Amino acid sequence: MASQSRVVLSLMMGLAVRYDIIDMNPVREAMMQAGEKHHVSALTVEEVQELRIQIAKWAGEKPGRAATLDAMDLFLATGLRPGELLALQFSDVDFSMGTIAVSGTVKRDSVNGPHRQALPKSESGKRVLTLPLFGIELVRRRKASSHGDLIFPNRNGKPMEPANFRRLWREARGKQWEAVKPSSFRKAVATLIERESGSLIASRQLGHSSDAITKKHYIERNRNAPDSSLILEQMNQASFWSRNRQCRPPFRRRLNDE
Repeated sequence: MASQSRVVLSLMMGLAVRYDIIDMNPVREAMMQAGEKHHVSALTVEEVQELRIQIAKWAGEKPGRAATLDAMDLFLATGLRPGELLALQFSDVDFSMGTIAVSGTVKRDSVNGPHRQALPKSESGKRVLTLPLFGIELVRRRKASSHGDLIFPNRNGKPMEPANFRRLWREARGKQWEAVKPSSFRKAVATLIERESGSLIASRQLGHSSDAITKKHYIERNRNAPDSSLILEQMNQASFWSRNRQCRPPFRRRLNDE
């Protein structure tokens, strides 16, 4: 918000300078307060399994709650944005190839209310994802009991209100997992893929134009440094020869001396 306000104010003051109302743009001289450094925290595989057990228990208490559990599983299978998930259609799925096309998003405005927009958040958001086995089986199961094209419709078969989905999620997760939002699964997916295949592959999965955004906002920093123990073992060998000068030097050293 501070950055956006600075841009707007700078434009306003710049216009005032051009009309000779003021002599200089004061916004350019103003220093922004440094904010706290953002640290990404992603759910581990173990935490995801614990959370899923709780959601499954919650879903089994009343009819009609199974869709929330399915939504969580498809989040984990894709790393989609909530709006992209609610906009998924069975016609976007290629069951023979095991892929799903991300072709839109669900949003609300004052004119149309909640509706499916036939365009994702950005141009790079248009992508085709290969689903894991549990993801394709989930979609196939939902298609067998569905009467429309949307995978996660509301009761009337129309796009689900994003606010209603978030309300259901807050009820399902309970207080124990209060910090987990639907967007948290994007971080979990991105971090897992980065560990196995690198940040570029993770950014393609999430629909980012580059991996810079993915690394900054979605991938938890890996605090385990690469294993360099074999390289560093050479330091111990050098120390050994320096402590034992009376011992016979290595073969390469003897050749150089000769």
